[in-house]
Amino acid sequence: MTQLLRNWLDERVGNVPAPLRDRLRTIVDTVADADTIGQQVQQLETLVAAHLGHIRERQCTERRDALDLLTTDALISYVLEFTAPLGPELLDELTGRLMHLAGGTVVSSRPGAT
Repeated sequence: MTQLLRNWLDERVGNVPAPLRDRLRTIVDTVADADTIGQQVQQLETLVAAHLGHIRERQCTERRDALDLLTTDALISYVLEFTAPLGPELLDELTGRLMHLAGGTVVSSRPGAT
């Protein structure tokens, strides 16, 4: 299952600068084999939480922090994209949890959802 995720990522990061692409691949390679895509999403969410915690802790305000910030931003984007086919409810839940971790709030883009 991890190879499926790695292949999915490789289809998207071909034109990404090498340092960012390599870091994203390294992160994805740490996701343990999981029985389901849902379990992979949970593991990726845990990785996002760790990266957000690192950024908050270091306050990443210097130029040398750019790769950390870009990695976290890309990781969040790719996790959401990877999750999207699993359905809008799961995507809304994940978005809400990630926004909470980042210290923000989210309003659902789906009519009637909260």
